Amino acid sequence: MGNVQGSSTPAHQQKHSAEKIERAEKIATALRMRVAGKTPDEIALHLGVHKSTAYRLIKDGIRRTIGEPAEELVALHMLRLEKMLAGVWPEATSGDVKSINAALAIMAREARLQGLDLYAAQKALQEGRELAAVDKWLEHMVGKAITDAK
Repeated sequence: MGNVQGSSTPAHQQKHSAEKIERAEKIATALRMRVAGKTPDEIALHLGVHKSTAYRLIKDGIRRTIGEPAEELVALHMLRLEKMLAGVWPEATSGDVKSINAALAIMAREARLQGLDLYAAQKALQEGRELAAVDKWLEHMVGKAITDAK
């Protein structure tokens, strides 16, 4: 019985792996050349690909180079911020104004890193609320928290 089209035979898997390796090598070469100041036209000529393919190789390489480390860096910052928040939280919840301010600053940074501020703004706009009104409400709540803690 013959192979069904689209099945994964060892030969098909080897070809796919070889194509992935070749693409990774082209991406690495394109990035090295771009860093060295070569134009996408020069990179395309060197690699024997169309100019649009050279652009795509460069873009994919940059995304892989920056994207993953950036995500890891955000995760590392979040861990650090959580540790800092844990350190000031007992005093903040006991009413220590300095600790409350520190906790609020840490929480604000976490919100920015996680995109929560953007989410809240988008939700407010979807609900027909003006951003100025949301900002005013947030200022009121922060001020109230500090006043309540005193």
